[in-house]
Amino acid sequence: MRRKPAPGAPSAALPLLAAGLLGASWAGGCRQAGYTRVDEGVYVARAVPGLERAGEQISTARREARGGAAPAAPLPELSVVVDPSTGLGPESFRIRVEEKSIRVEGGGPAGAFYGGLEVARRIREGRAPSTLALERAEPLLPLRLARVGAGLPGLSAEPRAADWKEVLDRLAAARFNVLVARCGQVFPALVRLARFPKAFEGADGDAEGRRAAFRELLAAAEERNLRLVLVLEDSRPPAAFQKHYGVSAADAATMASLEHAYLRECIAELLRAFPRLRGVGPARGALEGLRRPEAEELLGAGFAEGLKTSGGKATLYIEAEADAVLSGASFPAGVEVLREVSLPLVVSQTGGEERGARAAPGLVARFPREVLAPAWPEPSWCQQVSRSCRAAAFGGIAVNVFPRLSSGAAAGAPRPDFERESLFAACLGLSSFEPGLEEGGWALLWRDAAKDRADALRAASAALAGAWPELARFRGGPAWSPLTGRETGSGEGEIRDADPFLSVVELALSRCADPRYATVLEAVAYERAGSPAGPERVLPLAVADGLLSRAGECRARLGTGSPGVPPPIAGFADLAAVEIGALSDLVEHHGRRIRAAVHLLRHAAGLGGAREAALGEAQRAVECWRRAASGAALLREGPLAGIFPDLGRLAAAVEADLRLVASVKTDPIGFQAAATFSGAAAGRLPADFDFRSLRGVLDLGASVLDVPPAGLLEESQHFEAEDFHGAWARRAEVAGFSGEGYVSSGASGKPAALPMRLRLRAEKPGTVHVWVRALAGGGS
Repeated sequence: MRRKPAPGAPSAALPLLAAGLLGASWAGGCRQAGYTRVDEGVYVARAVPGLERAGEQISTARREARGGAAPAAPLPELSVVVDPSTGLGPESFRIRVEEKSIRVEGGGPAGAFYGGLEVARRIREGRAPSTLALERAEPLLPLRLARVGAGLPGLSAEPRAADWKEVLDRLAAARFNVLVARCGQVFPALVRLARFPKAFEGADGDAEGRRAAFRELLAAAEERNLRLVLVLEDSRPPAAFQKHYGVSAADAATMASLEHAYLRECIAELLRAFPRLRGVGPARGALEGLRRPEAEELLGAGFAEGLKTSGGKATLYIEAEADAVLSGASFPAGVEVLREVSLPLVVSQTGGEERGARAAPGLVARFPREVLAPAWPEPSWCQQVSRSCRAAAFGGIAVNVFPRLSSGAAAGAPRPDFERESLFAACLGLSSFEPGLEEGGWALLWRDAAKDRADALRAASAALAGAWPELARFRGGPAWSPLTGRETGSGEGEIRDADPFLSVVELALSRCADPRYATVLEAVAYERAGSPAGPERVLPLAVADGLLSRAGECRARLGTGSPGVPPPIAGFADLAAVEIGALSDLVEHHGRRIRAAVHLLRHAAGLGGAREAALGEAQRAVECWRRAASGAALLREGPLAGIFPDLGRLAAAVEADLRLVASVKTDPIGFQAAATFSGAAAGRLPADFDFRSLRGVLDLGASVLDVPPAGLLEESQHFEAEDFHGAWARRAEVAGFSGEGYVSSGASGKPAALPMRLRLRAEKPGTVHVWVRALAGGGS
């Protein structure tokens, strides 16, 4: 008969067992006082919250591993215990394997619980009992916070219809230990006020039912090592409070004092009634309309004093949005404060790069929802993000995560139950626990989400993993977004540029973020001069070939060797396939554009056969962009609406780029006259070389490359050239000028910033007359 552990049993009463208790010489095994038998051969320490649930996971995994059949031989006796004498931390554990027994030892209840989950995972992987051992596993970051915005039981009058225990199981499997939930006005339902007994008159609704539901949620969360933090959207007193305890509008100070007293008592009673709460804090909405001094007073006199009055150890939690309203206000002494710091990171598989000085342990690194697209969870990236947060001394990592549990129409199909942000956030949670949990843990999360297509999707995602850092080193630097060609903004909401397109011509004349990479212009200049770029330099065509190879491998893994129209999104696996496919098209697009830029400059430098190659690569790049835009349109109609960018709006710029490539003229004389040619011929270009100095010397038939009009030395100075080819403004009639030409003129005079250079092209054989004339005064 199974006995459930006593709820809320204090840790001091936990059984302490000697390390060798389960040796082969011990005839009784775990069949003695202090243990609960969960299943045949599976025992857990009694009266420890969560351990029976861990034992059930182990038993289920054993049955799944043998397909429901009876074991061919007796299974090793497996126990899960709490043993602080091992020197393990509260959330740390180890797995010890002996001849006839397996023992999971946790430094605290949470560690033993996590150890049980890890054993179950390893059994599901099909590992033999002798290979289950793990010397030590411990958290990388103390706090792993999952932020949800849905209506939780007890906190909402109409909670989301969902299997909340399943949701909590998923969060526990990803090793989250704090759940941050936003909620509205919860006080009428959850608390009773002795000082203001009539505050909730007529407003408490189904108070008893909501209290019971909330207590059940808190107990279920605690069994999974999850503590709840409430972020209040609305802390104002209800209408009944104003009716019974309000004062005249003229006495604003007294009214504010009363409201602070109301909030203080609400928070204190909430924490007394629900001691399992981890903390409470204001959302930005609770501070809206308040001036800075008023917001600080509300925080101190209401929230902070309420925490102190409760007598517990709950935390004051400050969201990033609320912290922005407070503008770095100091917080009351004697209250533990956790503050979110919203990291302006672009998730492009390049790793988590913290900004600014090292953080304090009371700061939690928060990853905004917008930052999680487009990228897929790869172990190397997730580990790098968590290690980056630890290196910056953050006390924790917070991610937005919530499975879409309600069904709805999206492009004619139901939305997936476990959307990509949830998977990504879960993988970040796993990354914050080391060592050895990540690889297998990710595999289980993928299988849970994508079922039989999980392995193919993970392999396709892995094929693209190296594309973004390669592009970042070649083109944009550490903050380069895979969907844009430029660096991103530094704040939340500025994840991508409003106009991200970069033409092939601009790409050809841009420098690289990493000096080890040769620019397109350098590479072609070296080739034209007949001197190698050097074995230590990475050439653009090598970068492009690597990108094309990755895109091809990705499509092969997805089973879409011939790119086509993405299928409708009917579930998570379809969502993943469409997004990964769109990203592979973008990778190929960038690879083709790099190749087009190389051939473009080869043609300009007079190297034969490059014109057709440049046009062909540019055309393929346009086709890739169209396919990516088609996939992005499907994603924007479904669960990623508002997250995945609209690529279709850039179609005109991409197609115009193709026309620009077609207009470039060969110009070997101008190319060799350019500074880059002499620099490449002499060796490596200096680091401070200004590529913009080439414009106007290197004529590519596009106005973007011409030197801007020089400053005029006189008030009405004119430069004229008969039959001139260039990008100057055309003047139909000029006194004293008999032919057709292009003329630059202006009205204000200042010295020219650059030397004047007039490059002329004769369009037909014959005698050409060219003159330059300056006009001053009356035209003399």
